[in-house]
Amino acid sequence: MFLKLRLYESDKEGTVDSIVESKQALEDMLAKVEEILDLLTSTTALHYYNILYSPKYLDDILQKIEQKENIIERSAAIVSMSKERAKECAQEAVALNKKAQVIVKKSKELQNEVCKDISQRYNGRKVFMTGGATI
Repeated sequence: MFLKLRLYESDKEGTVDSIVESKQALEDMLAKVEEILDLLTSTTALHYYNILYSPKYLDDILQKIEQKENIIERSAAIVSMSKERAKECAQEAVALNKKAQVIVKKSKELQNEVCKDISQRYNGRKVFMTGGATI
């Protein structure tokens, strides 16, 4: 604040011999002070101060980290279980598709046998059955 006021005064007064520092020197000092202030008030520095002066703060941070680790582990377990389940479902779908094809084939064979049986009962008459199983 003091340096900002000095810069403002130097801008107002122009070049006055009574001011010891030049405008550039004041700007450099202000930049350095702001840089140091930013370092001291950064979130990392604030965490360090809180850890230094409050052991409970460190415990809270550790608890939050452990919770996040648990969430990550659970998520990884869910992902692996989902992949395994998807693989099992794909295998089951292939097996069921094969069974369905066998069922359709057997139903067509049975339909043909029924047609032949009815045809024999009615003296060789042609019999057409509609419908049947399809995939």
